[in-house]
Amino acid sequence: MGVIFAGGVLFLSSNSLIGGASINLLVESGARYILTDEGNKPLLQQWIADDARTAPPRNLFTYLAASLEDDSSSSGDEKRDFDVYSPRSNSCIGFVLYTPGYTGPPKGVEFSHRAYVTAFRICRTLGHVGEGDVYLAWSPLAHAFGFTLNVFPMFLGAVVVFQEPTLTFREFKNVLETRHVTAMFCFPKMILRVFQEAKERKRTAGDWRRTYRFPAVNKILVGGQWIPEHLPKKLMDRFGCQRLWRYYGLTETLGVVVESEYTGNAMRFRGFVVPKVRAKYMPSSDEYEPCPPGVDGELCVMSPTMMTGYYKCKEKAAAGGQPPQFGGGDKYGEDAFLRTGDYGWCNHKGYIELHGKVGDIMSLSGLTVLPHELEDALRGLTFIKEICVFGSLSESVPGAVIVPKYELDIEDCDAERQVADFLRRRGAACLTGGLCFIESIPRLEDGRILRRAIRVIQKSVGVSRPPSVEP
Repeated sequence: MGVIFAGGVLFLSSNSLIGGASINLLVESGARYILTDEGNKPLLQQWIADDARTAPPRNLFTYLAASLEDDSSSSGDEKRDFDVYSPRSNSCIGFVLYTPGYTGPPKGVEFSHRAYVTAFRICRTLGHVGEGDVYLAWSPLAHAFGFTLNVFPMFLGAVVVFQEPTLTFREFKNVLETRHVTAMFCFPKMILRVFQEAKERKRTAGDWRRTYRFPAVNKILVGGQWIPEHLPKKLMDRFGCQRLWRYYGLTETLGVVVESEYTGNAMRFRGFVVPKVRAKYMPSSDEYEPCPPGVDGELCVMSPTMMTGYYKCKEKAAAGGQPPQFGGGDKYGEDAFLRTGDYGWCNHKGYIELHGKVGDIMSLSGLTVLPHELEDALRGLTFIKEICVFGSLSESVPGAVIVPKYELDIEDCDAERQVADFLRRRGAACLTGGLCFIESIPRLEDGRILRRAIRVIQKSVGVSRPPSVEP
């Protein structure tokens, strides 16, 4: 934070980037100062020494519990007093966040000082965390949510307890007990990992009747694009939670743009845009007129927290790279709508609902097929625990992978017949791409389904063609 307040440009990147990815980031950013932890220091020093592109001397700092140690061989910079920095304009770059790179190489996303201050004001307006709270900040700091929701509660009067994202079950429970945590933010993957470890401890102890409970946490904020249907209720029960909110946002929007509060219903993402943010739905075609209320389209958002652009985007575009697409043109900044890649619908009151990714939409006999519609219909079958509908490898027709609640005889076509008959009775599209039964659905760290991996699984395992059911 001191780098930003002093007028420098801060590059934040996940420590999961290793080898060539880390070196490419260092070369691209041209960073003169590097801050890392003690564990990563030897590897980072070796990578820098082995790469000719990193020949200029760099100032390497390692973070210790009590201080920062300067590990650079020669600095060359004289010490000077701290000067207060005032941005020259609203577009002055304050920091660069790197996307995880799930859909391509990691990209640097530039933000201005004004965007960060506006994100704080939005957080203050929501009022979910404030004075009197003890807030657990354990999400990755180099993430858009981590860089905002780990820091802002301090400015709102809360006591912030910083911890590593890799907390074990015992460490997590100990922090809640000793620090008397009243509020926290987490991704589904993080809290599910803690629950899974608790389950393994119970299995090892042989005490199946025991239910691990945690110290009470009054308020929980959940981020990420996927939340299992059972998770909200489990969070409310295990933590004695009084209120639970879900946040939706992108790296490019610097955190939350849509929020919703859990009220006991199934938690498909439904909610309202946060203050200072505008939203509309655009058709997937090249039309420029927004979708009317109740009609599915791609969510586009406009926000004063929007990125100013991708780092070195103009240079990359000139070299053949593809610039990010904004609704209504390629203009960057807060006065342009950003296409999020997620589809859904909204009503006249601004209430919106998100269903999935635009790239997952399929066609059948010339008609559009939305995966969530088939998934919602099939959840009524008793033997289905989880389901994911996707386009098959050979053609854009709907198929599905199913995680059954209990062991099924795959050789028996009864399950497939139930699925086909169930869809026919509800007038839904048939799964002409076939069915595949697996033990678990592969997901990314933030919980999103790896649909490409599912297609590979379908190809390797094979599918069971559903029997034709006459209407």
